[in-house]
Amino acid sequence: PSKKQLALIDLIMDITVCTYDVVLKNAQKLLNTAASHPRDSREQFGFSFETELVHLTFEYFRHLKKQTMQKAWPHLLNLLREACTITSQPPVTLLAVGFLQLYLTNCPQVEDTKSRRELQEVTVKLIELTTEIASKSLSHNSWFSRKSEVLPEYNEIVSVKKEDSEDSSSDEENYEGNNVYTLQAIYVLNECLAQIIDLVYGSEEKDKAIAILSPLISKISVYIRNHAYHNMPNSKASAALLSSITDYQYCRKAWSKELFEALMDRSSLSWNPQLCPNWKIITEHLIAHDNLLFQDLLVRVTTATGGLFSSNEVFYTQKARLLRRLSFTMFCCEYNQFAKYISKIQECFVEALKLGQAHQVIREVFLGFRVVILRMSPGTFTPLWPIMLNELYGNLVEFRDSLKKKKSQDSPDFSLRSWQCMCRSVNFWTKPSSYLLT
Repeated sequence: PSKKQLALIDLIMDITVCTYDVVLKNAQKLLNTAASHPRDSREQFGFSFETELVHLTFEYFRHLKKQTMQKAWPHLLNLLREACTITSQPPVTLLAVGFLQLYLTNCPQVEDTKSRRELQEVTVKLIELTTEIASKSLSHNSWFSRKSEVLPEYNEIVSVKKEDSEDSSSDEENYEGNNVYTLQAIYVLNECLAQIIDLVYGSEEKDKAIAILSPLISKISVYIRNHAYHNMPNSKASAALLSSITDYQYCRKAWSKELFEALMDRSSLSWNPQLCPNWKIITEHLIAHDNLLFQDLLVRVTTATGGLFSSNEVFYTQKARLLRRLSFTMFCCEYNQFAKYISKIQECFVEALKLGQAHQVIREVFLGFRVVILRMSPGTFTPLWPIMLNELYGNLVEFRDSLKKKKSQDSPDFSLRSWQCMCRSVNFWTKPSSYLLT
């Protein structure tokens, strides 16, 4: 809020007849009037009347004492219910979510059943509305498919639809407005959602949160799968939101399957570097408390097939991709967490090394072994040393022979990447173990 807005709030607080119940009641009545007689307040006032009203009321409420906040709950509940009817103004919904979080973090939990049920009802409604706002930048592929995709850039939409220039300006404003509201909604959910869910639902009611989170996760995960440049802000905000949600293990049913498939997606691990810390947290929360998912990953790596009619190159690419995900998963989780699976990890490496000339797969095996050295105690991976040293020797001999034979221009280029990988591995293996484990 600006200095003028804060001065206005101080003025309202100093007026003795303007008690908290009067302010909240009047705000609720004004919102009711706005919903009953919709108008374009931007044209009439030069700003959104409903948004500014809720913003002013929010700042006023924030300045109240905690005891007063608790007494104001019945009036605040009516205001939040009224705000849910102003669906044409997304900022009103987002401010209402902030209202709810402010109340929950400053006031003790309501005890009586009726008040608790009313609190949960308005919470569900606000989260549903915020989820709709967060999905404004998504579209369905076709009328018979429920799968959503991120909307392309506006210029691409115009080139496909070939709309008239007269309508393009208003369409572009709507498109940009949807993108702004999408990002704001995701940020609000990131700041408030996990805390609201944790405070509204008691230990015996956590299952109710799954029904609320499942639709949200299915829509937010679409953003993290899309790596287009124009989607980067939404992708970054969504990754932060998911990393905060996954910290609450009682909601695993709502996000574990969706996020595991997102991790296995062919486009994963090609994120912007800014997303890596959030994905490390997501992967740790995903795998650390559910070894079945790690076992599923090991099975996928071992039994990977390129398909009946696919080429060897497709198979090698898929194998390398799965090995990279195995390495990333081991890197994200706790030290020695997967020591008991070392025999199965060794089996994955051995099966991959049998592919012979698949240099991209061999590079991923060397990378995986470096991660094993980092994330497991030295005595655990002792059986892997003969295998890796033998493979290293064989690849060095192959590289030497390829240089002698002066193969085609493509081959040395491809082998050079393997050579770089082997050099990094040798340099890595020869470092002191005390340095590796820090």
